Amino acid sequence: MKHKLKRWLSSLLAVCMVVSTSVMTANAANGTATLSNTTMTESGSIEVTFSGTASDTEYYNVQIADSSWSTTYVNTNITSGDSYTISGYSAGTYKIYIGYYEDGSWKSDALSTTTFTVTEDDSNSGGTEDTGTTNGTATLSDTTMTESGSITVNFSGTASSSEYYKIEIADSSWSTKYVDTSITSGD
Repeated sequence: MKHKLKRWLSSLLAVCMVVSTSVMTANAANGTATLSNTTMTESGSIEVTFSGTASDTEYYNVQIADSSWSTTYVNTNITSGDSYTISGYSAGTYKIYIGYYEDGSWKSDALSTTTFTVTEDDSNSGGTEDTGTTNGTATLSDTTMTESGSITVNFSGTASSSEYYKIEIADSSWSTKYVDTSITSGD
């Protein structure tokens, strides 16, 4: 009888260990995230959906930076909810890094160094959306300046007589244009 009881207790212990291991694996599996899309327009958005609900002790860390990681736009911990919305970015390519923190340690990356692209709306001219050609991007060095200061626009490719950048600068209502020129050389 004692022998049978001992065998039964051993079996029960083995089952408990399997259940415990399964629960730990299931928790670790919560460290995943999915992007609804990898491209959007400047007025659009991308939804990041997490596989588990975050809390004060189990959360997602979201980082968004430019393609070279030289400028970080977002670095925040999501401690509630199961989604995050990316919106309000100017045209360009960005990287998103998401990690998952649980049980006092970082788990595998939920979404490691995934890129997303933002294309121009082109809503002011009523034309078609820029599809984001390889060289068709430009970046401002800043969006504010003093009256005696300057802002540099850096193009992603070198312009030529057949491939050029067109720059228009106007007041906030587009009623007065101060600059309307094509850049046919330089970057």
